[in-house]
Amino acid sequence: MADDLFAHADLVEAQKAIDAAQRAREEAVQAVIKRRRAKTLALETALVRATHAELAAYVAARKRLGVEH
Repeated sequence: MADDLFAHADLVEAQKAIDAAQRAREEAVQAVIKRRRAKTLALETALVRATHAELAAYVAARKRLGVEH
């Protein structure tokens, strides 16, 4: 009977360790996803800014040349 209790306690502790390791892995995965999203957002922002700058240069050139729309 005592052996069963010790075995059960060992299983409970082992399960707690497994659960903690799974939580740590899930947190690490979420951190990677968050970094990738932030990086993607930064790249998309840079692309939008570059596109805006290109369009502004195009519009300015057309104005200098006196071209309407």
